[in-house]
This record gives sequence, structure tokens and C-alpha cells, in this order.
Amino acid sequence: MVSSRPRPLLVCLAAAVLVGCQQDEIRTYQVAKTEMTRLLGGILPRADSNWYFKVSGPTSSVAAHEAEFAAFLRSLHFTDAGDRPLVWTLPRGWTLEKGSRPNRYATILVGDKDALELTVIKLGQEGQAGNVLTNVNRWRTQVALPPITESDLHDEVKELNVEVGTIKLVDLTGTGSGKTSANMPFAGGDRMPPAAVKEPKSDIAHRAPEGWKKGSNTSFSKLAYEVREGGEKASITVTPLSEMGGGLEANVKRWREEQLGLAPLSDAELRKLVQEIAVDGTTGQYVDLRNATQRILGVRVPRGVTCWFVKMVGPIDLVGRQKTNFEAFVRSLRFDSGPGGKDG
Repeated sequence: MVSSRPRPLLVCLAAAVLVGCQQDEIRTYQVAKTEMTRLLGGILPRADSNWYFKVSGPTSSVAAHEAEFAAFLRSLHFTDAGDRPLVWTLPRGWTLEKGSRPNRYATILVGDKDALELTVIKLGQEGQAGNVLTNVNRWRTQVALPPITESDLHDEVKELNVEVGTIKLVDLTGTGSGKTSANMPFAGGDRMPPAAVKEPKSDIAHRAPEGWKKGSNTSFSKLAYEVREGGEKASITVTPLSEMGGGLEANVKRWREEQLGLAPLSDAELRKLVQEIAVDGTTGQYVDLRNATQRILGVRVPRGVTCWFVKMVGPIDLVGRQKTNFEAFVRSLRFDSGPGGKDG
């Protein structure tokens, strides 16, 4: 698992509880970032719903308010009010935003100087909405960290016992913006990702490059690998999405803006980043994206009502050294071959 960062918040909270295609180089777009993004999140599971709390922003700004975030979580309690069952005590300088936003229970402005906001989301237990791993990975995606698997949760998530129950805590730092695009409903951002397509086969015929090791699938991927060099790791996934959720511009924009924290581009500018690559008798759309530290190689392969996405995410130099291997892997994929894919 790729480590996020040391977790001073978790230590603070625990202490508080004790007290009370082609070989041509692809056009890329690079933006220097002077400060990383930090995301503090809390998940409160209930019998019929999950509550999500998230604040994100520049590391220094979030650090200035992490003790207040801990105090806010400790103040949570439920009432008998039908429309406002969850209440809290706001730290000094925090204010509740008036009005409402779609999919949010509340938006709280953090402090009187920093441009931070804390979102409070209530989701039911149906499908991916109530899945802790899926939501943790969604937050990891927002700060440009690779997804984790169920077995990694015990390292990624800490627990805080408070009056309302046990809150699952995450503390993440990465190069992404900490936000998600407005057209994707999900916890903390606050929109759900495109629906994955349920495929009848369990394997995809392919040939893995030397040095790649089988990884654990995420909530959506059908095939996963990882490659390690020194202390660095890059993750490779193959994921089917429905045709509705698999549009080119929307997904490239999500990779660039949410995962890499790059400045927005128009659809026309995004299309200029795309090259072609041959995949399983058709033409895939291939992009190479990077910021100062992270790089994403992504391929979209439309096939009927399904769009397959092949993606490598990792440190910029490691992904660069693996680019030729990634392209060979993509060209080897056979989506209609059924079980029994080859591992080279």
C-alpha cells in the first residue's frame, strides 16, 4: 500500500478520547504546485445510513484547524428532530452556511480567514454509497493517491469512539485538489462515480510485463497489477464502466483536475491531449498526464455499451520508466476472450 502521510490528527484524536500506440511522446500539461493538499475525513456508520465529514485544502491551512475538526467530531449528537437529526457544537470562528446544496446535509465554513469548508453528507446503505472502502478510495482519488484494498483499511483507517458511536478516520495528503467535479455524486464531494459494469467473465486475456505483480482489485476494477522500484509503487487497473459514465472528456477532466490538481481545460483542449492506440481490434484513446510529482497513463476503449479504462498511476519517474511496458500491456488485452487470461 502507498502510505499517505504521518497522521498527527489521529494521534490528536486518540489523546483527546483518553482525556474525555505509439512511441511518440504525448503532449502533457504541467502545473507547479507550491503546497500539497491534505484531506481529513470521518465516516460514522449508523443502522440505516452512513454520515461523512470532510475538510480539505492546503496542508498548512488544514493543519491550523485539525484540533478544531477533532473537537467538532466529539461534539456530534443525535436528536429526535426528523429533518435535522444530527447536531453539533461549532468551534469559534466556524459558521454554518445558509441555504442548502444538493446532496449535502450541511456545509460549514471553517475559520474566519482560511477558505476551507467542511461538508456533512448523509447516504443510505444501498450499494456503493454505504461502502467504507469505496468512500475512502474516493477521497484518496481526490488527493491523487492510488486506491487501496479491503485488507489495507486497517492501516488507512483509525477509529474514534465518541458519544454517537465509532467514527472511522482518514488523514490523507497528496497532490490532487481534494475536490470532485460537480457532475459526479459522491460522499464528500459530493457525487457518486460512474457505475461499474457487471461483467460475466472473471478474467481478461492479457500479457503482463516482467516485474509486474498481481494486485488486489478495487471496488470497480476487473484486473489489477502493481510495479515497485525501490520504495516507489505504481498501480495498474482495468475497469469497465457503463457507456453513460465512460465519456472521454469527463474522465480525462476527472483525472487531471481531481487526481492531479491541474487547472481546468475546455473539452477542445482536452481532446488535443489524446492519441490513439490499437487495443483488441479497435482503437483506444490514450492520454499521458502529469503534475510535479505524479503521472497518469490512461486508455479508454469503447466496446458497445461498455467503456474499458486501463490506467497506470504513480510517481512521475517510475511511470515514465514503465510507459513502454504499459503500452505493450494495453495492446495485449483481449476483453472477449473469457476466463483464462495469460500472465506473461
